[in-house]
Amino acid sequence: MKTILATVAAIALATSVNAATHTTTAGPDVGPGAGESVVFDFNQATPELSGNFNLVTGTSGTGAAPLGDTTQYLVVPGSGSSGAATLDLSGFSNPIKSFSFYWGSIDTYNSIELLNGANVFQTILGGSLPPATGNQGSPATNVRAFFTLGAGENLTGIRFVSDNLAFEVDDFAISSVPEASTWAMLLMGFGMIGFAARRGRPTVVSA
Repeated sequence: MKTILATVAAIALATSVNAATHTTTAGPDVGPGAGESVVFDFNQATPELSGNFNLVTGTSGTGAAPLGDTTQYLVVPGSGSSGAATLDLSGFSNPIKSFSFYWGSIDTYNSIELLNGANVFQTILGGSLPPATGNQGSPATNVRAFFTLGAGENLTGIRFVSDNLAFEVDDFAISSVPEASTWAMLLMGFGMIGFAARRGRPTVVSA
């Protein structure tokens, strides 16, 4: 029994350690995090999107523009009172290590699902980013949400889910893990710097 409990505890610990973590910065949007670049601004048709969504500007009966956002943004659902849309990230050559987006008027019925292929490896609820009251004019509910993936997690897509009107997203950004060759070049560069530094040291001769 002790062995079984220890195994269960180890699995739970590994799951919690590897889970994606998140932080937020109050709006208006502060932009991507360090090392991130905006890859989807939703200002034009986005073939990587599928599902029940729309790309809109301003505030209407189906979506509210994130605080201070005057550009086109993603709203889910695009029709009806609930739905989901998937953003395909499998086209990026390097593994994704972090991502962020401007999340407008966060509601408790908003959620995102992190995908590895068809498998959901983590679900993040809007309620985990309090206050999540859906206030359209409050900086506290219009935030840049930053997510850092856990070790070994392979993100190939994100599903935006909303059980009511609506989930608003803009300026989706990512940072990637450098290729092995890039790491090798960096390490080689550091090695050459160290070698040059050693060669530049004066030789001290003891009398």
